[in-house]
Amino acid sequence: MTRSAVPPFDADALADALRTLGLLYGSAQALADAVREAPDLPEAIRRYLRTARPHLLGPHEAETLERLVREAHERRFVAPPAIESHSV
Repeated sequence: MTRSAVPPFDADALADALRTLGLLYGSAQALADAVREAPDLPEAIRRYLRTARPHLLGPHEAETLERLVREAHERRFVAPPAIESHSV
């Protein structure tokens, strides 16, 4: 079985949500890989966090981070770039 090239969720909105929360900096390839391999939005978020931000995943933080990203994704809220995106 082959996966569709188009994810079943808005990948651009996911990138915006991660960027809004300061979680998307210097890791565009990790997000592309997570989106390509994930069957749905929650799994894409988990895959991205596991590969690009594993230091954030404590035993109770994974669900909280996933919920925050999903809420930002659903609201389609885009904040100004986080300070991390301006670091050298």
